[in-house]
Amino acid sequence: MPKVPIDYNNTIIYKIEHIEKDDLVYVGHTTNWDRRKYQHKKCCNNENSSKHNYKLYQMVKDNGGRDKFRMIEVEKYPCSDRREADKRETEIMKELKANLNTYKSYTTKEEKSEQDKKYREENKDKMNEYYENNKQIIKERSKLRYETNKEMIKEKSKDYGIKNESSIKVKRKEYDRKYRERNEDKIKGSMKKYLDNNNEKRKLYMKEYYQKKKEEKANNL
Repeated sequence: MPKVPIDYNNTIIYKIEHIEKDDLVYVGHTTNWDRRKYQHKKCCNNENSSKHNYKLYQMVKDNGGRDKFRMIEVEKYPCSDRREADKRETEIMKELKANLNTYKSYTTKEEKSEQDKKYREENKDKMNEYYENNKQIIKERSKLRYETNKEMIKEKSKDYGIKNESSIKVKRKEYDRKYRERNEDKIKGSMKKYLDNNNEKRKLYMKEYYQKKKEEKANNL
């Protein structure tokens, strides 16, 4: 059966709260109130559910059960997609000081970048091990993904380069400066090795260069 597109015009922001304890609040959003209410009930009751151990359901269990909690509509929020719905949900979470949500539904690009950076730092060894064990598969997938999206990638790269030409130059200049500082001895060593290996070739090139200049000067007299 084909998947029915979600109509975010029907979005409802809701909260689940304890009827006696004001500090136990969960915030969510849905486009189908009855189905969402049933899903919460099922996850709370079914110990085999993958979500049964989420903070919300454990707090329900530890604070009197479902009879002590109620699901209330906060507002109707017609929008265009899940990203907008998640953003509004997060705003309401902050307003109501919700403390039963396992995850933050919306993150800015800066927050996502910081989260990714933190994850990479904390899981560096695990990620390196995974890469080494799956190196060939990763390379093949990357190659296939590039070949499949080659034109789109080129177009996006071109557009990004045009729109960010100035900032790219500044970043590149800064990167080059830092690289030279970090690798000063390595660069000197590589340069010395290159000059030593190409000493005769350089002498021949300079001899031919000055001979050519001498002939050009003679022809112009």
